[in-house]
Amino acid sequence: MKKYYSYLCLISIFAIFVSCASLPLPEDVSITSPSDNIPKEIAAFSGKWKGMWNNYLDGMLVVERIDQSKADIIISWGEVYGVEKGYLRATVDVQPGSTIEYEDKVNKWTFTMNQDLNSVSGVILEKAPKAKMKILMKRVK
Repeated sequence: MKKYYSYLCLISIFAIFVSCASLPLPEDVSITSPSDNIPKEIAAFSGKWKGMWNNYLDGMLVVERIDQSKADIIISWGEVYGVEKGYLRATVDVQPGSTIEYEDKVNKWTFTMNQDLNSVSGVILEKAPKAKMKILMKRVK
């Protein structure tokens, strides 16, 4: 049992180390400031947000453009055992409650602006294994 525990600790440390590598982004990232006429809780999404999915996988949300109904986003994730780092870019709908969502055949990604307007809570729901990951993101430059 002690050997097994040591092995799990080693894997966790390795996963955190590998995940801390830089997150991939496209070369042409461009953030456009939102117009003054959209609600502040939606406008607050504009920019880059970073955190750790389930405390072990780096994640980033970039909101390049946002208005009351649509947002151009980039979702980026780090590398960890079994997952290659990567990113996706999409135009998504802005949902009621200051939420943006992206869904494909594998995952549903949901990001909600918190009341402090300085943090974003995210959830990934994996469809096949029915797994769930959470993240709390803070704004980065």
